[in-house]
Amino acid sequence: MKKLKTLFKVIKNIKTYPTYLKDYFGFSDGDFLIYELRNGIKYIIRGGSTDRFIVNEVWLHKSYTPKGFEINPQDIVVDVGAHIGIFTVLAAKKAHKGKVFCFEPIKENAKFLIKNIKLNNISNVILENKAVSDKKGQLKIYVSKSKNKGQNSIHKLAKTQEPEQVEKISFKDFLKKTDRIDFLKMDCEGSEYPIFYSLNKNELSKIKKISLEYHNYGSGNGEDLGRFLEKNGFKVVLKKEGNQFGTIYAKLIQ
Repeated sequence: MKKLKTLFKVIKNIKTYPTYLKDYFGFSDGDFLIYELRNGIKYIIRGGSTDRFIVNEVWLHKSYTPKGFEINPQDIVVDVGAHIGIFTVLAAKKAHKGKVFCFEPIKENAKFLIKNIKLNNISNVILENKAVSDKKGQLKIYVSKSKNKGQNSIHKLAKTQEPEQVEKISFKDFLKKTDRIDFLKMDCEGSEYPIFYSLNKNELSKIKKISLEYHNYGSGNGEDLGRFLEKNGFKVVLKKEGNQFGTIYAKLIQ
């Protein structure tokens, strides 16, 4: 039943659904594909990879933008863990009078992100090919060399990951340069904990909405992070997706 619902959403939302289905059934491994949505948005994705799952997450299931977490035209949006820009493009179209700051440390992903920004004639995105953490400097990230293009983390999670040194920025420093973040989307495979725990209540008060995928890697725990945000003035809803990850939706209480 779940697969049938997803198929219905695919046909309803994706104009080039035959391309999607070809990818789904494994006939596009290694190819570069164009997914065109019925609203005119297009993406270049890597066939046979988890890029398709992120399209599902962002557009079909609206995992980051459920009811109450919409993006408004003049919003300032920050996308931490932007990957190839699936959410970034959505945010840029929704916040067409605002700005989107996106951070993606992996070079291959960032190249596709740039292509997807250009493909959709977007001009309100500022991209940093850097990781986000609690302090600036260098960071070792374990980069997936498999089809799972989203499994890039400060934690070694699979044999197919290889270490890569990337530049990182301090989120605390970034917050000093902006008076507000209307919508913060985050999917950074375990880096969410050093980022948030480095911030004080005044710094957190600049963020109005948070939509983040948490990962219970290392000593990090999503429920603890949820309680931390509640203590710092947010109304939090935590949605578990299993033992290792889930989603936190948080709104600053005005």
